[in-house]
Amino acid sequence: MNKKNDDLSVICEIASAHGGDAAVLREMLSAAHKADADWVKVQIYHFESLVAGDNEQFSVLKTIELQPSEWTEIVRFSESLQPRLIVEVFDMPSLELIAGESAVQAFKIPTADLGNKEFVDAICQLGKPIFIGVGGATFDEIDAIVEQVSTFPGVRLVLMHGIQSFPTKLEDSLLLKIPLFQQRYGCDIGFADHINAEDKELARVLPAMAISAGATVIEKHLTLDRSEKGFDYYSALNPDEFSDFVVFIRRISDAMGVVGLLELTDAEMEYRNKMKKFAVLSRPVSKGSILAEAQIEYRRTSSPGFLRKDIHNFKKKVFNSDYLAGVILNDQNFE
Repeated sequence: MNKKNDDLSVICEIASAHGGDAAVLREMLSAAHKADADWVKVQIYHFESLVAGDNEQFSVLKTIELQPSEWTEIVRFSESLQPRLIVEVFDMPSLELIAGESAVQAFKIPTADLGNKEFVDAICQLGKPIFIGVGGATFDEIDAIVEQVSTFPGVRLVLMHGIQSFPTKLEDSLLLKIPLFQQRYGCDIGFADHINAEDKELARVLPAMAISAGATVIEKHLTLDRSEKGFDYYSALNPDEFSDFVVFIRRISDAMGVVGLLELTDAEMEYRNKMKKFAVLSRPVSKGSILAEAQIEYRRTSSPGFLRKDIHNFKKKVFNSDYLAGVILNDQNFE
């Protein structure tokens, strides 16, 4: 297993990539487990509750809709796996189906339901972490749902930035919204990455940029074989690619350090002591003389000593012994 950074988590997004096959979905859940993902997310919907009869654009969702009994088995199958299960529910029947399942560790509310107060309240009342898709949402809509969730103490909120354009263009990623959301809402911000997975460089670089912008959750799609061009393949990584991606993202997160860190790290102190110039006596001094009268030069030394500001601040200090030229000056040389 890879070492995990507590400040970052990776969501393995399955979405509709199972194509309506429960066996394929179980295989994908197992792939998320092998990749050491922190979370794995599935989408549950009741077609008639989701899509109006006149909308042909989403008719394909009917053909891949899993039955309630299949979802119950899938959810319980996930309980034995390492990644925590997030269920994105698109309607009340789907929420009611899995609300009592202990394997469900968190919920995602899609952008479409930001104004559905009754639905959002029902999810919040379950007391589990809530991920909210804010792609395409106005600030007024986000303000309202953040305020709504805040009335449920203890419910962790993560706003997921990003849109899906099959695949999403680079210029539509809008990573500068991440620090804007952080400043405005003061909660964790995630990035739902939907860049073209065939662009292998950007498929890694863009999520890394999102982390540098302040994202603490990265969502990435998974497919079993992108070359088959199945459902939701556009931005999805193959299992081996996803495993490598998880390792890469955690290494990137390690490079960020701790936000607001004021003290120097051990590595920074070692570098500082090696590269700084410290005060060295250029001529001998006698016991009882004062620092202001000493002749000093500044050099890179084998151990740290006084800096220029120290010499200025402590110029009235009195030497506690005779010292030869070449001595590195520090507190131990003075009364």
